Amino acid sequence: MNQILKNVFSNYFANFLQLALGVLVVPFLIRKLGQGSFGIVVLVESIICFFEVLATSVRIALSRYVTFSLSQERHEAFLEYLSSGRYLLFFSAALIFLLGSILSLNFQHVFQVPSDMVFQSKLLFFIVVFSFVITVPNIIYWSVLYAKQRFDLINLAFSSGIILRAVFIFTLFSVLPSPYVCLITYGFIYLSMKFMENYMVYRWHKNLVPDLKPSLAYFKPHCVREILSFSLYSSINSLAYLAYENTAIVLVNIFYGPAINAVYAVSLKIPTVIKNFFARATWTLNPTVTDLMARNDDAEIKRLFFVYSKAIAIAVIPLCLFIFFMAHQIIGLWIGAGFETAASLLTIHILPLMVILPLEAVGCITNAHAKVKVPSQVSMAVALCNVGTGILLAKVFSLGLYGFALSAAFFTMLYSAVFMPYYSCRLAKISFKQYIMRSLVQPFALAALIVGAYLGAIGLLGLRPKGFLNEFLASGILLGIYYLCSYRFLLSHSEKSFILKLFKPKFRFGKRPFKNFPKDLKFIMSCLLHPSRDKAIYIGYTGYGNLGDEALKKAIFELLKPSYLFAESQGLLVRLFMKCGILKFKMLVLGGGTFILNTLCHEFHVSLSRGRNIPRKITFGTGVVNPIFPENSLQEHDVRKWISALEKFSYLSVRGPISAQILKENEIHNPVHVIGDPAFYFIRDIKTPKLRTRRLGLNIGPTRSGRTESVLWGRDEQAYLQRYTDFIRLMLEDGWTIGFVPVCREDLRLIRQMLEENNWQNRIGVFNAYYHIGKTMDHLETFDVFVGQKLHSVILSYCANTPAVMLEYRPKCRDFMVSISMERFNIRTNEFDAVLLKGMLEDLYEDLESVRSKTNEICKNYKMNLIQASQLVAQL
Repeated sequence: MNQILKNVFSNYFANFLQLALGVLVVPFLIRKLGQGSFGIVVLVESIICFFEVLATSVRIALSRYVTFSLSQERHEAFLEYLSSGRYLLFFSAALIFLLGSILSLNFQHVFQVPSDMVFQSKLLFFIVVFSFVITVPNIIYWSVLYAKQRFDLINLAFSSGIILRAVFIFTLFSVLPSPYVCLITYGFIYLSMKFMENYMVYRWHKNLVPDLKPSLAYFKPHCVREILSFSLYSSINSLAYLAYENTAIVLVNIFYGPAINAVYAVSLKIPTVIKNFFARATWTLNPTVTDLMARNDDAEIKRLFFVYSKAIAIAVIPLCLFIFFMAHQIIGLWIGAGFETAASLLTIHILPLMVILPLEAVGCITNAHAKVKVPSQVSMAVALCNVGTGILLAKVFSLGLYGFALSAAFFTMLYSAVFMPYYSCRLAKISFKQYIMRSLVQPFALAALIVGAYLGAIGLLGLRPKGFLNEFLASGILLGIYYLCSYRFLLSHSEKSFILKLFKPKFRFGKRPFKNFPKDLKFIMSCLLHPSRDKAIYIGYTGYGNLGDEALKKAIFELLKPSYLFAESQGLLVRLFMKCGILKFKMLVLGGGTFILNTLCHEFHVSLSRGRNIPRKITFGTGVVNPIFPENSLQEHDVRKWISALEKFSYLSVRGPISAQILKENEIHNPVHVIGDPAFYFIRDIKTPKLRTRRLGLNIGPTRSGRTESVLWGRDEQAYLQRYTDFIRLMLEDGWTIGFVPVCREDLRLIRQMLEENNWQNRIGVFNAYYHIGKTMDHLETFDVFVGQKLHSVILSYCANTPAVMLEYRPKCRDFMVSISMERFNIRTNEFDAVLLKGMLEDLYEDLESVRSKTNEICKNYKMNLIQASQLVAQL
């Protein structure tokens, strides 16, 4: 869900950036190049879209089959599709280059071009064709990002390209002598933009799939047939899509010339950007829907389908109405005089978007089912009708540009708002009537009611706002009223919860490059102050406010800091200095968390890829995923990938004996050392016996880890919480004094909820300074015994010499208890009840001092192991 959010919002950002820069670039280009030359630029970029169909149709097909292969864990098929697609793309590039060169030589014979612009127009077209051709083989790497659902990276590449283009346009066209402010210069700017986009995608694919090597050995004819079959219908659909805008631009040039072409292009600019702003964000759902379909999760597809479409309708309808009523003011402020026709055309172009964009999600269904034949055929038929009707209205009925606009609006509505929703709903087994009513009719009716009430009020009272600023302010107030009413009346309780969950900010390790800027800057300053010290990168779950992860990091830093300066993040600044060769690291340390064999630890593979040139790599008391846990469905290729990476490490050490045994069972050749959990570094001496005042410390926390279902033994978190509540009630009745010790914010929320539901706020205390290791251990020392669920709540309890019972919610808990010979006080979350847990606790309480002495000695031995391991690492 978090990745969907990133994909959607990165797409919104990219398209907002395109809109913002377009607002600045378009009038600047018209002023610098002239209306005629700007019309040629629009014409060339419209024509190149037809050439792109040959390559993008292969990309769409390739992306679909690659995503499907990955979702079904068929990694050999993944390579076969990529390798086969690569050779198809080479062929497409050669064909595009041939056709583009021919058209470039005859450009002035096909299109209306002023005589003084012939040479520049031909050369501009050739440069643009060449720019596209050299990027075609790179499409397989775009497909890899697509399959990995990393639209955030795709959008970042796209954003970087359009920023570079805007910077070059404003800079070069402002400082170059007037003879060089021409179409040819624009062509080279276009080339630089395409190079930037594709270079970034190539680099990112290397981080995501560093071992990917498509080759002729994986070329399969059946893959070629499947890709070509899908591509054929995708290309038909793409050509049909181009018939609504690009074909009109070409025809306007042929009929009326480049100056009028510029007027029509300006009228399309805002609707096109808005369409891309929402439609491309919707396309990011394609791999997600394909993945859900591969898993036969129809219920989740339907829920996503309904909620997303309604959310888009609520966002789009008032925006389109605002542009409709303010079209002339917007064009006047943006472009200036001479484009009044463009403003009238804008009102025609914008209205269909209110219906089309909310229903755009239906395309994800047809793509996921690979049912593109019928939609492509219908789309082409409707597109041809659009072209014919547009010419008829423009030339026969003398409507000119309005004829093309009216035709496009009607036929777009016919295909996108009638046929496609009906066809897709049948595929997904969704009620078409219900879908249209909930996703479109209800939001539109509310908008009509609010706008109607506003127009009626100003008509009766005669208080129509005058001036753009007043009209804009009134529209903003209406927009706010609409969104509030939409949230209150249009969204059901479950839809509100879904949207709130969708938009809840969740961030993963290493995904916010500027988040770690202060840490990066501090590290770089330390390097300047201590230039002779060796440098190391630490990889671990840090920065989330989890006491256990922070304790691991602090312990490892304390143990290794005599030998190394640690960069605890790989933020933008550190990565930049690494690429420039200013920072050179001697060691990479894989530290805290259950990292090893974890298929979800993408961050580790990215960091390892970035640190491929670091000479020494070690693991230091790291946890290993246990395959006996149902949620840890380890795939053979993932295990082999991990083992292959770990065999390049100079030193392997893990937190417990079970972790070591798992690695040995997977035939790792390097010796594996059990040095204990690094948090053993904080073990304290036993100063005085316990007071035996029957003080009990407790820890409990949520088990979902960002997922939609519980991730614990038994999977039933509610049943587990109920048994835990029964245990607390039993201990209170028996006269125990109880206090909760959370280890992260999520624990604290669950604990407070539990206390409120049972009215225990005045009977049970809660420790709030969980983010401070020393204060937490001081507090743990005040208890006689402890019962903990989260791993490091129990580890730190033993380090504070307070014996504990471990509620094993995941296998890593048993690994620790076995390491200190206390497995008899370990019980799974689905195996305990209140009476059984109370009995275990009383046994522990009865033998309290003996257990304290025994575990303190074991923990101190592990601390010595950690110190010896750090000394050994320093000598590597």
